[in-house]
Amino acid sequence: MASPPPLRANTQAEFFRQRWNDFLADRELLRRPERIEIDAFGHFLMSPPPDALHRKQGFRITALLETLLPGDGAYPQQSLLTPEGIRIAEAIWINPSRLHELSGALNQSAFTRTRYLRGDPFPF
Repeated sequence: MASPPPLRANTQAEFFRQRWNDFLADRELLRRPERIEIDAFGHFLMSPPPDALHRKQGFRITALLETLLPGDGAYPQQSLLTPEGIRIAEAIWINPSRLHELSGALNQSAFTRTRYLRGDPFPF
């Protein structure tokens, strides 16, 4: 029996995005206080919400990015599509020339902590 072809990056990215859409469509999961990420196999990973010190450190990182880098591109607690699944970054910075990519997400009520994806799926 022949082995299946290797998973291509584009197919992998589409798989992760579909799993994220499954998460967004599940009202019960959306109500949960835990952090929800997706692993390389498409399984939901749930971890306790960060404590106050952790949140404060994330706030400081975001503020530092905002201070040191040009434009208005620093955002806290964002979900990112990676080759290993969907992970939550404490803070991100996006180049001001790419801010137009976020304009739709910023204007939607879904602009809450970790509720949408942004960025190139595999920029490396």
